[in-house]
Amino acid sequence: MQQLDLHSIAPGTESRSRIPGFSRSCALDQVRFFPEIRYMGSKRRLLPWIHGVLEGLDFETALDPFSGSGSVAYLMKAMGRRTVSSDFLNLSATLGKALIRNNCTYLDPLAVQRLLAKPAHALSFIQDHFTGIFYNPEDLRFLDHVSCNIVQPEHPHQRALAMGVLMRSCAKEHLNKPESSAIRLLLRLSLLGFPKALRASRGLVQMFPKRQPRGVFTISGDLAKYDDGRRDLQLSIEEHFFEQIDIFNQAVFSNDRQNKAECGDVFKIGTNGIDLICLGHL
Repeated sequence: MQQLDLHSIAPGTESRSRIPGFSRSCALDQVRFFPEIRYMGSKRRLLPWIHGVLEGLDFETALDPFSGSGSVAYLMKAMGRRTVSSDFLNLSATLGKALIRNNCTYLDPLAVQRLLAKPAHALSFIQDHFTGIFYNPEDLRFLDHVSCNIVQPEHPHQRALAMGVLMRSCAKEHLNKPESSAIRLLLRLSLLGFPKALRASRGLVQMFPKRQPRGVFTISGDLAKYDDGRRDLQLSIEEHFFEQIDIFNQAVFSNDRQNKAECGDVFKIGTNGIDLICLGHL
């Protein structure tokens, strides 16, 4: 495992953690810091147009009940509105907790140190069941290592940030979309708790076949013929992980509102006090 200067890990810019005299006109400037994930249906590239539409509407609170990658909810938060993001997918809800609900918590050096510490009881669940399917042995060992420690950060927002960092690292290093089996595996390990997920390993392995054909969402096995030389494919997941810590820290900001992020059934979301509901595919 490479050495990391923990003193170099810090919130991006203190003035961005809480924008003094928050100006709604700075929304698109803030959106530049959103850590885009290759998520089918993401509205990230449509945000300038969406911003233009929303600017003409009179609302103070907004609900995105199908938050997906979280980009639209992030925009509405950056516009200074109280924002509620929700999704039935754990992946999307985790990103919402990291970047929508979270206003001022970062992955500081102590939290990162805990994530990288040698686990008291090292497990090899990912290595045992995903060798030859996703990633190389070094990457799988790193994923097992961090998965054991994912509950170590004390603050729930730090745990959500850690999962966001890990998910984006996996998505950038591999050619899949984040909906792939590997990302869903990581979410199950983190959100169920690693030991509980390990006890459910038989069901997980049945869910994810040993060999999968190439499709819209997933590429598995030997990826050599798909390697086009892009930088993302040259870096290990560990190297991506260190880069993404800074990127996610840079994306954290406060709009001086009590924002929420939930995971659940869209029909059970409370809409009292919500002025605007944003509906869109993912």
